[in-house]
Amino acid sequence: LVLVHGHLFECDLIYGRHCKTRMAGTSKEQFEDANRFSSASERLFWYTLIAGTASYTGCSPTYRVMGMDPRSPFCGVLLECPKDDSCSRMAGSLRKVIGLKFDAALMVHGGGDSPAG
Repeated sequence: LVLVHGHLFECDLIYGRHCKTRMAGTSKEQFEDANRFSSASERLFWYTLIAGTASYTGCSPTYRVMGMDPRSPFCGVLLECPKDDSCSRMAGSLRKVIGLKFDAALMVHGGGDSPAG
């Protein structure tokens, strides 16, 4: 996370929109456009890793959430398994960020709108 000139920039924390209907940064028209190749790959990623029961959060892919859980079998493929207090420390860190003043939140995977947009 980086905060510069009132803009919060995040990378790989949020992939889905607040309404949990499609990828953040993608309009409804873009997401549903059958003639757009990137829409097809976004839909595949969305429906296999994030939507419905595929994700714990509905906003981040399952592998991101599992990568933070020290009890997850996914930790076996990581170079360094997270510590038992990783989730608590990350939650505390994110609460601090949410408490900061910023005008816009931008994401590395987004198409220009904010994650909540």
